[in-house]
Amino acid sequence: MAVGVRVLYSMSMNNLYSRFLCAPVLLVAELGFAGDGGLCNDLFVTDDDVLDVCVVGDTAYLAMSGAGFQILDISDPAQTMVLGGVGTTNGTMQLDVAGDVVYLADGHNGLKCVDVSDPTNPVVVGTLDFPNFVDGVLVRDGVAYLTDGFIGGGLQVVDVSDPSAPALIGSLVTDGMAISMELEGDYLYLTEGPSGLKVIDVSDPAAPVVVGSRPNRGGAWTDSILVEGGYAYVNEHNWIVIYDLTDPTSPLEVEAYPMPFGSDISSFMILFGTLWTTEFGYPGTLSGYTMWSATELAETPIEFELSGMPSKVLFAEDAILVGQSAFNIADVPPGEWNGVGGLNIITDLTGCDACPADLTLDGDLNFLDVSLFLSDFAGSRPSADFTQDGLFNFLDVSAFLAAFAEGCP
Repeated sequence: MAVGVRVLYSMSMNNLYSRFLCAPVLLVAELGFAGDGGLCNDLFVTDDDVLDVCVVGDTAYLAMSGAGFQILDISDPAQTMVLGGVGTTNGTMQLDVAGDVVYLADGHNGLKCVDVSDPTNPVVVGTLDFPNFVDGVLVRDGVAYLTDGFIGGGLQVVDVSDPSAPALIGSLVTDGMAISMELEGDYLYLTEGPSGLKVIDVSDPAAPVVVGSRPNRGGAWTDSILVEGGYAYVNEHNWIVIYDLTDPTSPLEVEAYPMPFGSDISSFMILFGTLWTTEFGYPGTLSGYTMWSATELAETPIEFELSGMPSKVLFAEDAILVGQSAFNIADVPPGEWNGVGGLNIITDLTGCDACPADLTLDGDLNFLDVSLFLSDFAGSRPSADFTQDGLFNFLDVSAFLAAFAEGCP
């Protein structure tokens, strides 16, 4: 299904998705459509795996597995340039941005606070060491929440109101391996691998407390999470599990969808009526599931094949950024699969030679496209808004018919 694909880049919708501008993302080298088409994208290749990215305006901040982090100017995707960077000993696992400061989850080196007011000359202004391994960071309102990658490590809470003097103010030991987190209001939702999902009350950051939990599905591994519109979308091994968060202390499972190809999901994003996922594999995929409602997904997604192991997806500056690292692991026979690290900026999922009326994305115009348009139009779904004005009327019908008559290039 193509719901949401045609209007991804409407400038008028940018502010609705500002929450994704600093979402974690592992970046990919190149993308190809898993079919007859192709993506219209620009590629910035790095010599290192990119483990995370945050985008603010025309600037992208990249966490690198071996080279610390880099700052890129992406104002012209075809001419992406490195502005500056900071090297670290063991590489940066994740980062977040607040104002002119980038906060680095720096593995065994703890937390680093970097002043990026001059992106050509970033300066480390504050550090804080931890006994274990810091592999996740999320910053809100002068407080940094850090995940500890060791089993039983849990959550660390740091006051970063003065980035030059970060101070530990709270911690919480949990029984799992802290992996992914989302913060919504006073609640932090933490996935913990074999220990499922934890809901942590952080209304007092100095005294975080577990107030709710959900076990995983029969030995599954609970990994990535997205909290949106009162629901949590959680990857539990080969399942997409949707929880109702009306009562955050008691997440209620309302739907569970098996992955069509048995893959694990590394990240989620909701954009214009579509739940987007990046899925592990050799190669990995970017998949889009049409959302008929917040809890009802299409069983079969549209898919775009990646050239490596993906991690995250975000929407920024009228483009989708998808990520992966090379991860050329030993159990893949030489020459059969080789990934590349880098930053991919996708400006059109339908390819540079787009065919707007091809709603089924099969490279052909026929009654199936007309049928899908009429169905989406009747349901006021984004793919039928051909004029991209938020309305559904005869102008959209006229625009679709004109595009259909024009044919595909």
